Amino acid sequence: ETLTGLVAAMQAEGAGMALLTMRLDDPTGYGRILRDEHGQILGNVEQKDATPEERAIREINPGVYCFDPTVWKKLELVDNQNAAGEYYLPDLIRIYREAGQKITSIESGDTGELLGVNSRAQLAEVEKVLLQRLRAEWMARGVRMILPESIYLEPSVELAPDVTLWPGVILRGKTRLGEGVEVGAYAVLTDTVVEAGGRIKSHTVCEEAYVSSGADAGPFARLRPKAYLEEGAHVGNFVELKNARLGRRAKAGHLAYLGDAEVGEESNIGAGVITANYDGQRKHKTTIGKRVFVGSNSVLIAPVTLADGSFIAGGSGINQDVPEDALAIARERQRNIEGYMKRKRGEGS
Repeated sequence: ETLTGLVAAMQAEGAGMALLTMRLDDPTGYGRILRDEHGQILGNVEQKDATPEERAIREINPGVYCFDPTVWKKLELVDNQNAAGEYYLPDLIRIYREAGQKITSIESGDTGELLGVNSRAQLAEVEKVLLQRLRAEWMARGVRMILPESIYLEPSVELAPDVTLWPGVILRGKTRLGEGVEVGAYAVLTDTVVEAGGRIKSHTVCEEAYVSSGADAGPFARLRPKAYLEEGAHVGNFVELKNARLGRRAKAGHLAYLGDAEVGEESNIGAGVITANYDGQRKHKTTIGKRVFVGSNSVLIAPVTLADGSFIAGGSGINQDVPEDALAIARERQRNIEGYMKRKRGEGS
């Protein structure tokens, strides 16, 4: 809209040149607009060349112009006779005036859209403006942001009404959140889809993941690329998934690693369970059927299949397929040696 207005102003007044201006409380670093008593633009003076009186001018030149076709010839007249020894494009103001052509301008009421970026600090200021706009736009569409100034999101993110974002949330890339999704504090989502009613709890990191309706992850979970949670699936604290799919209402409550795995519906993965998917050269798949129970601290050495309804005893190292409804135990039988510690301490029998 601003650029369209600049072109329209130039055409309406038959000017040879038009430029945007804006007013800043602190114009340091910008060229100042010089006007005569009638408000006509006389020229532009850069910070390095300005007198103390000229530096007090708050109307600045952010560097957005519109020209007629004669500009190409006029550019040949720009010289570098200034304190910096540089060629200044705003010198065209003087050159157009000397050619007897009119110069017009419009003043932008939105200083944020014209801020210059010449340092990391100025880049942060511009990013702040963008974030404020994005937050305001999404909140106007029905997104709830708790402590909105702490939330980072990119323009490519899509949010549905009634999404709730708790403080410190970071949303990046092509992340898409469905209606009613709640994202807990300090969660980081990149290129991740969470369908309506899904929930991401605090401090969870998701990358290229998919969370279906009614599924949840966290707190402190990590969903790496191609992690897929079907409806009602649950991933708890300190669980990591990579290229793994959890079926409907399947659970991995805590302290587990599932890589290159498929877990059937209503299966339960105990604490400390890992899929040993890498043999040093290649990755292998673990397939877990429906309603399988995998006991705590078990190692599933891929490639391996646990058929529907099977039960893996805690602490087992499984490297063979387990039939349907079978119990698999792969561990040394417990043996208690009476009096062992007394003898070790030299206390006698």
